[in-house]
Amino acid sequence: MGRPKKTDGIPTKERILSRAIELFAVKGYEAVSVREITRGLALNEASLYNHYASKEELLMAIFRRFEELLTTLPPQEAEQLPPLPRTVDELIRYLQEGGHAFFARQGTETQLIWRILMMSQYSQSRARDQVKAAILDLPRQHFGGILAAMQAAGGLPADCDCKSATRIIAAIYIEYSLRAILDASWGTPDPHDLENLDRDLELAVRGIVGHAPPAALPKSQ
Repeated sequence: MGRPKKTDGIPTKERILSRAIELFAVKGYEAVSVREITRGLALNEASLYNHYASKEELLMAIFRRFEELLTTLPPQEAEQLPPLPRTVDELIRYLQEGGHAFFARQGTETQLIWRILMMSQYSQSRARDQVKAAILDLPRQHFGGILAAMQAAGGLPADCDCKSATRIIAAIYIEYSLRAILDASWGTPDPHDLENLDRDLELAVRGIVGHAPPAALPKSQ
């Protein structure tokens, strides 16, 4: 297959994917035809099949894009990753700053794919798997790895139940992720939500490891 044609510098394959995301998010995967996708791009159906073998493969590509959006850091952010936390205070800052960065870098595309997942999970088993991975598995794997490494390095008490701690921290992130989805606030998180996220994370971490929180923590709003 030759190199994809471009329009305004955007490869045809990427244009098809973006158009499918827009249509699937509004009408649902089942209600959108290949003809409708290509018509909006001034392409014929054969052009789509040059890049995606079927509409289902196109949906799978959207799911892969979603995982990339959640797990891939922009180059500048990746270069500035903080070191592994060594103390409870560092862990709290790590989780808070990571949360702010995560919500700020998500945008319209993340929001649209979430809608597709929510609508498709009842008819597409892969969509259900993707929802479970995004909401449960990825956060637990990420935070579980951090806590286990800290404990191994002596940064957390030996008797700290890292598995339970991971579930608690992940649950906090999940709550605010779902709030962002429902409020369509990806990329522009509500400052009050971020304040409450910071507060909840600090209370949770200090409670997990038995460190008393500062007396002047702001009240949740």
